[in-house]
Amino acid sequence: MSYSIEELKGLFSGSGGIARTNRYRIVIPTEGLDFDTSYISGNNLDLLCKSTSMPGRQMLTFDRMVGPFLEKVAYGYAVDDVTMTFIGLNDYAVRRFFGDWHNYIFDQESGVLKYKDSYTTDITIASLTQNTDTISESNYKIKLYDAFPTQLLNVELSNDLNATVDISATFSYTRWNQI
Repeated sequence: MSYSIEELKGLFSGSGGIARTNRYRIVIPTEGLDFDTSYISGNNLDLLCKSTSMPGRQMLTFDRMVGPFLEKVAYGYAVDDVTMTFIGLNDYAVRRFFGDWHNYIFDQESGVLKYKDSYTTDITIASLTQNTDTISESNYKIKLYDAFPTQLLNVELSNDLNATVDISATFSYTRWNQI
């Protein structure tokens, strides 16, 4: 089966063009968290987010014999964690924010662990088109429900001239949906 270049161009123009990896926004609400976040805002986190990913989903299956045939049957799904990398500023506010969030979840001094509903929030990740800059105008966005940072990754320091600091956090969540 052959296709013409006009069909390909029509597909691209009818879909609004090719999706770009560098056109995205994130929303991590800081207002609803039960610890002091006055030194950073969700808007700052969005501006400083250097990279992230849209999560995948894997169907969990088990093998079942139906007569002489072996078939897979779905019984649930699993999701991957999402890692976000942020540009580090000299005040290390991003790292402090995630460190404070970790310490709120599990107070290292007292050993007290909080209930999950007190330390989770919903995070939105949106892919933007060439003509949109806001999440409300996005044509594809997902929400991570009950998300929280499970890992604050190492900050690499080196003697490289003018190298910048990257701050990365890995988030776990209950589920995600397209919104």
